[in-house]
Amino acid sequence: MAECGIGNIHCIDLVDRILDYSRGAFELNLDEFLGFLEENQSQKPTRKQLRVLWKKGEELFERIDFNKNETLEPEEMMNSLILLTEGSPDDKIEAAFMIFDLNHNKCLEWNELLRYFHNVCNMVKRNS
Repeated sequence: MAECGIGNIHCIDLVDRILDYSRGAFELNLDEFLGFLEENQSQKPTRKQLRVLWKKGEELFERIDFNKNETLEPEEMMNSLILLTEGSPDDKIEAAFMIFDLNHNKCLEWNELLRYFHNVCNMVKRNS
């Protein structure tokens, strides 16, 4: 992740940045994901660094697009990006909450809660 420049971002900050970048949709296609990576570098990359960033970004996108629909969805972001960024376990839970609060009312409604728990169970199952 450090090669893509987001491994040192705090998990809650990452969610905020993705929400801002995606205008609250919290879904990114490959071009949007690469644009997000480029925009969130600590300094403007050179052309050579940009080519490396795009290559690594494409590889990362392919690995975390679990359902292969060419879109990173909230579940895929939680299962990968949130877990690979900085932050305490409580911070990561808060970041996941922010992802699954689809209507951004700071409350998980029943369908959002089911989606969240389904995703957490799948994540635990994959990691055991």
